[in-house]
Amino acid sequence: MTRRTRGPEQVIQNWLNMFIIYDMLFGIFALAYFPYILIKRKWHKGYMQRLGCFSPGVFLQKENIWIHAVSVGEVTAVIQLARAIKQKYPEYGLVVSTVTRTGHEIACRHFKDEAVVIYSPLDLSLIVRIFIRRIRPVIYIAAETEIWPNLYWALHRSGIPIAQINGRISDKTYQGYRRWRFLFQGIIGEVAKFCMQSEEDGRRIMTLGANPGQVLVTGNLKFDLPPEPRPAALADFGYAPGEQIFTAGSTHPGEEEIVLSVFKNLVGKFGRLRLVIVPRHIERAAAVADIVRKCGYNPALFSKRAGSLDPADVLVVDQIGVLKDFYAISHIVFIGKTFMVGGGQNMIEPAALGKPTFVGPLTGNFKDVMRVLLANQAVIQVNSPEELFWKMAQILSDKNLYARVRQSAVKTICDNRGATERTLQELDSLLKSRVSRFKGEDWRKARSSRREGKQDKGMGFLLQVVKGESAGPGIEIIKLFLLFCSWGYTLAVRLILLAYGWGLLRKQKIPCSVISIGNMTMGGTGKTPLVALVAAEFKNRGLKPVILTRGYQGPGHDADREADEARMLREKLPGVPVLVGPDRAGQAAGFLREARPDVFLLDDGFQHWRLCRDFDIVVIDATNPWGFGAVIPRGLLREPLSGLKRADCFVLTKCAAGQNNIPEIYSWLAGLAPGRPVYQTNHIAEAFADLRSGKDIPLTSMKGKTAVGFCGIADPASFENTLAETGVKIARLFSFLDHHSYQEQDILEIVSFCQTVGIKTLITTHKDAVKLEKLIALIPDDLQILNLKMRLGFKTEQEEFFERLRVVLSR
Repeated sequence: MTRRTRGPEQVIQNWLNMFIIYDMLFGIFALAYFPYILIKRKWHKGYMQRLGCFSPGVFLQKENIWIHAVSVGEVTAVIQLARAIKQKYPEYGLVVSTVTRTGHEIACRHFKDEAVVIYSPLDLSLIVRIFIRRIRPVIYIAAETEIWPNLYWALHRSGIPIAQINGRISDKTYQGYRRWRFLFQGIIGEVAKFCMQSEEDGRRIMTLGANPGQVLVTGNLKFDLPPEPRPAALADFGYAPGEQIFTAGSTHPGEEEIVLSVFKNLVGKFGRLRLVIVPRHIERAAAVADIVRKCGYNPALFSKRAGSLDPADVLVVDQIGVLKDFYAISHIVFIGKTFMVGGGQNMIEPAALGKPTFVGPLTGNFKDVMRVLLANQAVIQVNSPEELFWKMAQILSDKNLYARVRQSAVKTICDNRGATERTLQELDSLLKSRVSRFKGEDWRKARSSRREGKQDKGMGFLLQVVKGESAGPGIEIIKLFLLFCSWGYTLAVRLILLAYGWGLLRKQKIPCSVISIGNMTMGGTGKTPLVALVAAEFKNRGLKPVILTRGYQGPGHDADREADEARMLREKLPGVPVLVGPDRAGQAAGFLREARPDVFLLDDGFQHWRLCRDFDIVVIDATNPWGFGAVIPRGLLREPLSGLKRADCFVLTKCAAGQNNIPEIYSWLAGLAPGRPVYQTNHIAEAFADLRSGKDIPLTSMKGKTAVGFCGIADPASFENTLAETGVKIARLFSFLDHHSYQEQDILEIVSFCQTVGIKTLITTHKDAVKLEKLIALIPDDLQILNLKMRLGFKTEQEEFFERLRVVLSR
């Protein structure tokens, strides 16, 4: 299966991404949303920035590090990291973009002269290109997990690495991305690094299409937020000395009533308790004040306070950026969005300040944070308003319990810090690789690797659609499109065959026997092992076989690297000439001028109609005989099944695994090519070979051992199953597309995984092993690397098969 050109798989992938359609839909949505912005008076000058309108001289640095943080929570999370980046890379400017107005205000307040704070672009192709041209980023860093298709595509095309940091995927977001996975999968694959908060977040992003080697769990940046000095005097906020503050932070509609009810019960027992409500959206402050009034208290807006507050006052905060101030003076804290709406808000901030922090039952967006905090009794979770009252009362009345919760909260936060440093290390590696990428040969290799990566993702998705492994909106439309392409391809094949039949295209006959060994489906049938077996048998019988093969290489191959299957055949068959090239008739004619072989074996020759042959062998994979029932690209058939009528015999491979399909295969072949002999074979593991020493290792010596496998073959499942049959436990199989051209990054990712989990053995296929000569130095000496040696074995009819071939040669 070659990927040398921009074939249908990349056309499908480009069509799949639907950037033109996405632009149109996004533009229509933006126009429809515009009246709402005006009616709700949400318009502000930042919207002009989002269209790419900047004042002259905004970006003073020639190159910038671009950090994107959607709103207040994300901005707060990246503050420490952004300052560390600025300190480490003073040669670059720092640009921080936000989406919300509140996020923009917080960013301006914290960064002041340290960074240029802007609004992020609307995700339209033209606009994102303007941003990239003006900012000139050396890297794009996005906080949490927000994916903008046009922006990411434009950054990738410009060679700008993309990093997702503090990555988190909530249940709701995960379901949304899965629903639209067909659109986002290619975009997610363009991200160079995913620094995720937890193992679950890492698993989810890999499920959505991220390269496992680019996903790391670095922890939650919010654990690294230092408890900044805050005013300690209650009088600064209008409270009298000795009063205890109950802060309800980031509340959502419906939660203010719960908080006020709990407060009303508490204040009867704890008379000096005072309530502060900080709604998540400050535009709700007036509505919250009305709720306070209806509950019998006097609402006092924070922005209009004057002097001391009355004990009957409930303070309603209508200003952004002061929530942490209230956490600092609080005695107890309740976190909103945990009774209503759900998902939760940041409970780390008050815990880091040593405040007993209460949350409701709905904290799905902070699963891993909650797991850590609950395990250490650093936060108190309740299931009902009644339980909230009871546990708050318990904390307020028990000084020893109150002190233990405070100490546990501070210690837990301190123990879980370090995400900033780990994330900075990953960003550092990206920035360093970015510098070296544009130096001579390194740049060309990186470009080849990126091109192959894009084609791999395109072909990978195409195979998922063909196999029925992808589902979701648009997949049936894609299948219909592929079906139309299949009809066109089938028509082209039929016309070519007619042209050969009518003599419009001439076949070339050579004065030597030619036996073709091919297949009807794309890759993975086992034809090359059969070619090797036939050539070895002929050689053992004193004949001189020559193999003609087209050769397959990935698009990023080095000029001096030989095709994988050709090199494998050379290693297996010393002394047997292997001629590589697309013009196999010309190769054969040239060889005949210098030598006199007894037979040419035409590898993968069933669809090579130019060269006349004396015998056609078709190899059929018993586990998937008919290529999902359609011609490429809708299926894996190279031509319609009616082409089987040209075959002289059939060899079934993987018969043990596909034994349930064998009766059906015989029935089909009896109808399509009656009277043609059918032979059954299996792939048999012989031994492991050490790639460094070349020595064979018995299969039994690896039984029960754990290893990591990797392969670039059409049927990786068969390789994994064979390893399992030998008794090897495979911790993980890294699978690439057929004929994958390995790059340094591939090997380093595999090695990194082995070192992380403590596995000391790597196993690959012979086909892959022959391509690792220049890369094996990247594998540490303490990591054993083996290849699994296989052979093709006939079940019962081997002598009859070779007798038939002998008759062909004697004609």
